[in-house]
Amino acid sequence: MLFSYSTYLLVAVVRRIRSDREVPLSSNTAEIRMRVPEIAVPGSGTVGLDITLLLARVGLGLAIFAHGAQKLFGWFGGMGLSATTQQLTEMGYPKDAGRLAVVVGLGETIGGLGMMLGILVLPAAFVTAAIMLYCAAIAGGFFIPEGVKYEPLFAAGAVVIGISGPGRYALGRYIPIIRTFQFSYGQRAILMAVGMVGVIAAIRR
Repeated sequence: MLFSYSTYLLVAVVRRIRSDREVPLSSNTAEIRMRVPEIAVPGSGTVGLDITLLLARVGLGLAIFAHGAQKLFGWFGGMGLSATTQQLTEMGYPKDAGRLAVVVGLGETIGGLGMMLGILVLPAAFVTAAIMLYCAAIAGGFFIPEGVKYEPLFAAGAVVIGISGPGRYALGRYIPIIRTFQFSYGQRAILMAVGMVGVIAAIRR
């Protein structure tokens, strides 16, 4: 369900063209400017899309934050850092299990919090997506008990939010230094890919 919802949201974002975009046309007598009409997509109006992004951000960010807090602090019935380190050791990380537990826990906690609040959503999204994909890869199995069903879904949701942006209802809009850096969808996609590769490479060391 989350994957289908994320796919619909991504399609709606990609197909939306802002109505105030202008394309200059020239003629022999004067320069003519033509307004490009907005493509109508069901449910993709500006307000509706911003509310959808808010709900997706808060829901996904809260779930990811909770998983990170479980690993670091033992909140929400989690194991805590020492037990997480022991579990990673049993999975084949005897040397770097402690560092990996801290990195994964911090990435999930800070990334989830950033998505919930709408602050530095792009870095939070690619850190979260990279960690989720890496955890899915090292765990193995999908339909087995205690499988990795939720990691790919979390990763897909993080990618969608990272590329689409946080929307209007985000705290980052009120922080000048964050508002200065605005990226297009294509630039966000490239930064997402590069950031995810960098995070995975850092974890694997």
